[in-house]
This record gives sequence, C-alpha cells and structure tokens, in this order.
Amino acid sequence: MKILALIIVYNKRISDSLTFNNLKKIQQSFPSLDIVVFDNSTKDYKNKKYSLSHDIKYISKKSNVGLSKAYNIVLDTLSSRYNDNDLIVFLDDDTKVNKDYFIQLFKAARSKSKIDIFAPIIRGQDGVIYSPNNANFFKNHLLKDVKNIREIKNFNAISSCLAVRFRVYKKYRFDERLFLDEVDQKFCEDQRKLGRKFSLIYVVICQNFHQRDSQLDANTLWPRFKLRIRDIIVYGKLKGNQYLYIGFLKTNLLGIQYALKTKDSSLMTKTFKLSKYWMKEDIK
Repeated sequence: MKILALIIVYNKRISDSLTFNNLKKIQQSFPSLDIVVFDNSTKDYKNKKYSLSHDIKYISKKSNVGLSKAYNIVLDTLSSRYNDNDLIVFLDDDTKVNKDYFIQLFKAARSKSKIDIFAPIIRGQDGVIYSPNNANFFKNHLLKDVKNIREIKNFNAISSCLAVRFRVYKKYRFDERLFLDEVDQKFCEDQRKLGRKFSLIYVVICQNFHQRDSQLDANTLWPRFKLRIRDIIVYGKLKGNQYLYIGFLKTNLLGIQYALKTKDSSLMTKTFKLSKYWMKEDIK
C-alpha cells in the first residue's frame, strides 16, 4: 500500500516548510510514502529547483489557484499511478505531522479495508478539538472529548491530515467554485451522501489556526478573512436560499467577533459590504 502526501505551499520556500522537513525525516522509515508539493505561491521562491534536487514531485500553475483546484490538478496528474486502496493525505505547509500519525494510518488502512476516509484528532493552539466534528452549516459541533466520537452523526473533518482512498476519486473531484474555506466541509458532505465510510485514527496533531489566535491584527487578518467570507456565501448558495441567508448572518457575526478581537470597528462595515456583494454575484 502506498501513501501520497500532498503539501500545499503558499508564498514560502519549501525548505522553510515545517511539514516538508518533517515528512523528509518520516519518509526514511516509510519507503512507500511519496511526497508531492503543489506550489500556490504568487512569487518565485525557487521551489521547483529545490524539489528537483531533492527528488520531490513538484506541480505549480505559477499563481494561487486555491485549494480545490490544486487538489484536482494533483488528482488528475497522479491518480493513475496509485491503486484504489492507496491513500492520499492532504497537508498544509506548517502542519506538525509526526511519525506516529503514519504508523497508525498504515495500521488502520490495512486492518479496515472498507473505510474510505481517515481523520486524526486535530487540536488548535487553544487546546480545542476542531476535527473531527459534527457537521452543521452555521457552526460545526465540536467534541469536548474524543470519547464523544460516537455522538457524531454527520462526520466532518478539516483537510489537514485527512487521508482518503484513491477509489473515492474515481468519479469525484473537489468543487472548484469554492476557493479555500468550506472545501473540506463540502467534500465531507458529498462523501456522506455517497455513503462513504469514515474512521478516526487516535493520533493528535497540533495545528495553529491564525484566525483563532488570542491576539489578531486587523490588517493581517483581513486578506485571509475576505476569502472566508466569499466561500461561506458561495457554499450557502450551493446549498440553497435558506443557507445563503444563514451564511450572510454567519459572516457578519464573524465580522463583529473579529472587530472586537482586533479593536477595529471597520471590520464590521467591510464584512457587511463584502457579504452583500457576494450575495448578488452569480457562481459558475
């Protein structure tokens, strides 16, 4: 069984990627672990040259195409090299992935051949378990303790460290109308509808979520939050009018939350205007 680890790099040298450096060490113990880098950087960080010198598969469109499109390009390019039961693991460039994750993933994948999707426990810098969770459009219901895993009716997980059998992608691709946020939410929703089977692997991965930092700066927050506003509204449109208006409410409540955190009231006005704009825009 092979595992393809996909790292999405954004405006960073691969050599500075925590994920990449961890994976190169882990790969020494797992010869069946392949690494591919998709470079979403908007500047040239000489990542192609670095990848070639380290025998790493490198893919780039020389721009930021977003997560969904990046995932699809990799699947279209490399899926034919893998069997149905092989796995692809999705990773950010700053994920503290560890050797134990792959040990447990290999064990689970071999012993649970009917499971399609595996998710580890993702804890944020605040100690909260953010993934897996119980999916809900307005706000996902988070687990207070991993022991509550059986309470999950709508299994949902973030993309980071999500491991998926290649058979899932025989007739499926990510929805490219979503750019960055909600890509994982839509994927898990689609897979639940298709009757795919999910499983937890009991490994804890620590993830730093910028928008959940205790101290935020409005100027650095806004460029990233703009993308989230857009995707929440678009996802609402994909689900129907009722969810569209709930999405509008959700984005503006987040705008208020971030305005209070950053002590910058202009975030509320900017959030309202941008949400209103995407409410009117057609999606293709």
